[in-house]
Amino acid sequence: MTDQASRRGKMPFAMSTVRIADDDGRHVLVVNGVIQSVAPKDAVAWGSYWAAMVPPFAPRRALVLGLGGATLPRLMVHRWGANDVIVGVDDDAEVLRVARAEGWLDVPGLEAVCEDAFAFVQRCGQRFDYVGVDLYRGGEFPHQVLHQEFLGQLAALLDPPAWLCVNLYGPHVAATGLASIRHLFEVSHAVPVGENLVVHAHVKQLAAGE
Repeated sequence: MTDQASRRGKMPFAMSTVRIADDDGRHVLVVNGVIQSVAPKDAVAWGSYWAAMVPPFAPRRALVLGLGGATLPRLMVHRWGANDVIVGVDDDAEVLRVARAEGWLDVPGLEAVCEDAFAFVQRCGQRFDYVGVDLYRGGEFPHQVLHQEFLGQLAALLDPPAWLCVNLYGPHVAATGLASIRHLFEVSHAVPVGENLVVHAHVKQLAAGE
């Protein structure tokens, strides 16, 4: 696949189903015509924007919202070794079923949860030192990700100076998303990958007296 095809944009797959497809010799998981994940054997060699989401440290407890076929958790383990735990949340039971049947969810420390990501975050009582947000349904981005209420809930899950990483697709989403994230987080760096913008940030530390 070309770099252009590695984005979460329009892909040359017409069927609106969850399936494993071949793309230039790579096995990919396709949802609504859009590549959502790549096979374990291809993830390390290809990487795409998922590689840009890997944190710059070895997290002990990680949360991935938008698990798909577990490409990001696999790259994290490849880079840093096994985590104590990686909680991966996806609301599409069929995506998880297909990925599990292919063995793609066999990642050390991974706990796959089938639940709406927003509901999970709202009820979650756990703490994490890394949260990766890769929430798309096909090529559609849920703008609730950029609401201050949700970003505040994510901040509450993080043990400072823990790391938030958000994948934003498309120039409009990237521009508005970066501004929204900066309200509550200090942006460390933003990495453009095709039409994706991968934002790395940490929770703002309040000055004394605030």
